[in-house]
Amino acid sequence: MLILLERRVSHLNKTNKSTEVIQTRNSDSTEIKLPTLSLPTFSGVIDERLTFSDLFQAAVTNHQNLTGAQKLQYLKGVLKGDAQKIVQSLPITNGNFQIVWDLLKEIYFHKREILSSLMKKLMNITLITCESHAQILKLVDSTKECVRLLETLDLKVEGTTDIILMFIIQFKLDSTTRGWWERSPDNEKIPLLSELLQFLSNHARSLITEGYGVKRNISNKKVTLVASGFQLHCSYCQSNHNLNKCDAFQNLSVKKE
Repeated sequence: MLILLERRVSHLNKTNKSTEVIQTRNSDSTEIKLPTLSLPTFSGVIDERLTFSDLFQAAVTNHQNLTGAQKLQYLKGVLKGDAQKIVQSLPITNGNFQIVWDLLKEIYFHKREILSSLMKKLMNITLITCESHAQILKLVDSTKECVRLLETLDLKVEGTTDIILMFIIQFKLDSTTRGWWERSPDNEKIPLLSELLQFLSNHARSLITEGYGVKRNISNKKVTLVASGFQLHCSYCQSNHNLNKCDAFQNLSVKKE
């Protein structure tokens, strides 16, 4: 791939020798206040691709008041590693930005490869181990991110796809949370993924409101055990122990034998 990049960049350099380099004192560009958004970096790693593309296009590529040269300067500032090799030797000109952006898409943004990585990420979302609002909200956020990225690839989450994703996420729930979900109204109807995520968001909020968490669960169980210990009562000798621990009762049984 590096040899291919070098050839393509060399070709770009030759074809752009006659391109006019943007002047630093251009009256139009000096009046433009560039976006102050902290842009994500991109090194070509597959997990970065869709997020980088979305954010960069929203902040820079689609910015109507930026010249091509200014967009290329932004792009040069955020590319790292192999991706940086595409632009490091190119002059900053208005015409070069679209050429470089198209080249990046050709090399890195393969739909099938990105989809495969995205589905792997969805399948590897961490299982919820207990009824914890933090774990539930993390699962909801991770699922919504995957759905958003699927839609970025023009893959709508609807119909059978929606149902399959809903069950994948449902099976990641702990037994208590899944029990609440299965007892929800209209449990005869096949629910949508959006309905499951809304239920989980509401359930997590209710756990936060109740101050419910793992530590609280453990402490409550301890309190219950201690409290029940003070309520022990022997029906035979009236002492503070269970009947099966009563020596007097056991001796009485022996005598009867």
